[in-house]
Amino acid sequence: MAFLTREALLKKRSRRTKTVRISANHPDPELAGKSVVVRSMSARERADFESQFAHPKTGKTRLDRAAEIRERLVVATVIDESGNALFTDDDIAALKEVDAAILESIVKASQELNDISEDDLKDLEKN
Repeated sequence: MAFLTREALLKKRSRRTKTVRISANHPDPELAGKSVVVRSMSARERADFESQFAHPKTGKTRLDRAAEIRERLVVATVIDESGNALFTDDDIAALKEVDAAILESIVKASQELNDISEDDLKDLEKN
């Protein structure tokens, strides 16, 4: 059995990504056949993502943010072609208006890359 060394684990590496392609048959030609890239989070980014759902003083779930969990996951993981975040928290309201099937396919890719189960999302929602 080969063991991972400290240096190997701590070495800076490129993040894993997954491309989500919108169906070429989508009725909106501006969306049809286009893609977005979802990136894995670092351990710090994952902790930051999770911490935004708990009130800093009481630890109770912030219901306003729990209702936006999928949109916030998209903000945390979707990048542009240069590797920069495509969305900010200012885009959350607009992301709520995106076609649910498209948003859900992005969320599923993010969940897969970041090992976030549906149960994990539900736990974050109710803390």
